[in-house]
Amino acid sequence: MQRFKNWIPALIVMALIFLLSAIEGPVIDQTGLGKESYHLNGHFIVYFLLGLAFYKATKDLIL
Repeated sequence: MQRFKNWIPALIVMALIFLLSAIEGPVIDQTGLGKESYHLNGHFIVYFLLGLAFYKATKDLIL
C-alpha cells in the first residue's frame, strides 16, 4: 500500500498536465497567459514538479 501512496503525487501532477493541455488557445489568450515566456516557465515548473514526484515514487526501488 505504501508503494501506491508514493505514486499519488506523480499521478496528480500528470492529471494536472493533462487537464492544462486540454485548454484551448483562445481561453489561454483571454486569461492573459498567451505570452511565450509564461508557457516556458509553466512547462519548466510543472515538469520539474513531475520529476520530483517521480523521484519520490521511485527512490526506494532497487534496479
